[in-house]
Amino acid sequence: MHVEESDPDAFQTLFIGAVGTILVVVAVFVIQGLYERRQRFEFQRKIVSQTPRDLREARAAQLERFQPRWIDKDAGIVALPIERAMELVAASQDPAAPVGAK
Repeated sequence: MHVEESDPDAFQTLFIGAVGTILVVVAVFVIQGLYERRQRFEFQRKIVSQTPRDLREARAAQLERFQPRWIDKDAGIVALPIERAMELVAASQDPAAPVGAK
């Protein structure tokens, strides 16, 4: 039995090697893109959209301070947010009158 030996086709080997290399490079870019997209999503979900506990507590304390409250009930002193105080002064008949004057 005689087996004929021949050299491999250089063009075919080059073509298969080039196509394989291109496919590997494209696969790497696709996987890298998917990884970056997921990383941005996780950053957004875990860091950006979450309000830190200290900030939530500070906001709650500020909102509590902006509620009308008595400072000295006997003297008639009330703490009001500045916007509400300006509305009351503007609505009064004599805004230049001293406090408590009628």
